[in-house]
Formats: sequence, C-alpha cells, structure tokens
Amino acid sequence: AGVGVTPVASMMDLFSSDSRRSVHVVWSFRSLALFEYSRRHFAKLPDANCHFHFTSKDQPTAPEFGAQIKVGRPALPKILEDVRQTAEEQGMMDIGVFVCGPNAMTVDVLRTTKEINNLAGQRSYFHVHSE
Repeated sequence: AGVGVTPVASMMDLFSSDSRRSVHVVWSFRSLALFEYSRRHFAKLPDANCHFHFTSKDQPTAPEFGAQIKVGRPALPKILEDVRQTAEEQGMMDIGVFVCGPNAMTVDVLRTTKEINNLAGQRSYFHVHSE
C-alpha cells in the first residue's frame, strides 16, 4: 500500500513554478501526522487552491485544525466545477486531473469529469490520469 499524495507532492515544485499553470490540490487524509509532514510541498499554492480534507473516524478537537483543513470527504463535483470555471476565466481550456487513491474516489472523479465534459457550451475539457 502506498500513500497517494507522494507522487503529487513530488511534482509540486515543478507545477507551482510555472506561471502558465493553475494548480489545485484535493487531498483526503486520515493521518494528521502525514498532513503535517507533507503540507510543506503545497506551501507555494494559494490557500484557495488547496482542498485538504481530514477523513479519519477519530475526529480530533477543533483546535488541532488550521483554517485550511475541512473535516469529511471533499465535495468533488463542486470543486471540479469551480476549477473548470476558473480555468475558463483564465483562458485555460485543457485541465489535467491526476487521481491517486481508493477506487471509489477514482470512479467518482471519472464520473464527475465526464459529466462536466459532456455539458453543452463547455469550452474547457478535463483530461484524467489515475494511478
């Protein structure tokens, strides 16, 4: 078993240094220790582009969370639609989505991006790669 954030974290310096790209990260995690260890990789991204979700059944008390962390699973359809809208406003028509995680999440991302891609009048297009 691997940690899905590892390949994404390793690409952050490259992606975040390219002004032609707008990078958004959606990360669900069950370990606050892993989050604390890995969050430095996302430090160059604007807070609005970071969607961090703590999904452990052992919920910590509120003071343990920073403003960046939400409790529970991410609302992928809303996040992806917001990313699409922002991309179109910035003139970006091709949107790359890299998914690494549980099969159910991958299926949800594939289904949601397909639904958005099939909407009439969309100028942008999601390209999905899953690991």
